Amino acid sequence: MAALWSAGGAARVASLALLAIIAVAHSGQDSSWLKHHQFNNPIRYEGLLDEPNAKLEYDVLGFFGFREKFVNYGEQLHAEYFAVTTQPVFIQAREISSETNYLMEAKSEPKQAGGWQDFAWPVDSVIRKSEIKPEYLGVVARVGSENGPEQELAPVLFFSKEAPEFPVTRYELILRIERNSLTELKYEVTVGKQPAKACYYAVSHDCSRTPAGVQGAIEAGTPVSILFAIDDRSYPVEASIHLEGRYLNSSDKLSATYRFQHHPTEH
Repeated sequence: MAALWSAGGAARVASLALLAIIAVAHSGQDSSWLKHHQFNNPIRYEGLLDEPNAKLEYDVLGFFGFREKFVNYGEQLHAEYFAVTTQPVFIQAREISSETNYLMEAKSEPKQAGGWQDFAWPVDSVIRKSEIKPEYLGVVARVGSENGPEQELAPVLFFSKEAPEFPVTRYELILRIERNSLTELKYEVTVGKQPAKACYYAVSHDCSRTPAGVQGAIEAGTPVSILFAIDDRSYPVEASIHLEGRYLNSSDKLSATYRFQHHPTEH
């Protein structure tokens, strides 16, 4: 069973709060927003942003090993993941299609490596009050770093009542292209020392070995969902997904790599 996060020492909380301030400030907020959205506890910041996030070139909104359909959800939402190292993990939840600019940022971190960790937060404070649907939320857990072209992510099991009891073999990466439309997007999945498997993005989620034409074009501001599977195996292995995109009316290219630990065992 996962161990529920709890508050650490005052110094650790202060340090993580500072990192959260930096992250939110980059998205157009300041320390006053944090002060009024921390609910007097050491667990999270949560609320509606005063303005949309700053326009990054692209932004990861979610990386899932499992995402519940949330037909009926309980009093809490859970972001569970496997902690490979003792590095801080930064958990963020936002709407995939931003309409109310919801943001939740965790303040705490796992105590030890080598086990499943569970961060849980209540729905009554903001989500139900603002009529935000959990199925439209993206959740990302960044390991030891902020947003950037190369990141280590921890796949999230996102659920309300019970975690899945089956091994994790299917993943979903959700990102939003912010500034300029793409004419195509290619992604390569590498598992251990196996050769990379390359696909071109299409709205059908099929793995196309050639550019997908108009189905591969992505307008700026559009959320992109990339689904891929890793063959079931009985042991963890390092994996990555690398993205390459061509922008419309620009010679610049999108290039990003996300590393993660494929940890298929039941928890």
